Amino acid sequence: MSKYIDGMSKGAGIVSFAVLLLMMLLGVVNVVTDFLKHPIPGAVEYSKVLMVFVIFLALIWVTNQQAHITVTVVDRYLRDERITKWRDLSILVLEALFFGIMAWRLSINAVYSVQQWEYMEVIIKVYWFPAKIAAAVGCILATIVLIFQIVQLIAGARIITVQDTGEI
Repeated sequence: MSKYIDGMSKGAGIVSFAVLLLMMLLGVVNVVTDFLKHPIPGAVEYSKVLMVFVIFLALIWVTNQQAHITVTVVDRYLRDERITKWRDLSILVLEALFFGIMAWRLSINAVYSVQQWEYMEVIIKVYWFPAKIAAAVGCILATIVLIFQIVQLIAGARIITVQDTGEI
């Protein structure tokens, strides 16, 4: 099961990176064409849609790698081995609840958006529903990753590894 979770998160990370490159290319081309007095219609709006893909697909990889930002000032006081497993378990459960609730609400929003073919009209129509689907899928898959990590932690594996990166 772990290899499927790792493969899924790696694939989502690669897609997120590719979309980020596409968004950067769109920005550069838009600046150049704007300089030539022929800007790309809806470039800013397309960038907004692409940014949702970048954030929520990268979320799956970040969650699987446990690469979230940590607060070492607080963590410094919670390193006692007797409470480490409970600390890690409580963090994972809170994250799973948070992303589960977000997945539920974003899924409802995505379904509504698809039913309405929601779009933003600027010079051209820029459809929002693909971004809303990506946000829902990102939160659903992040929740699945977190549930898998909770099960691993309960089974005895140490999941979260917090390292000091320096003083604040």
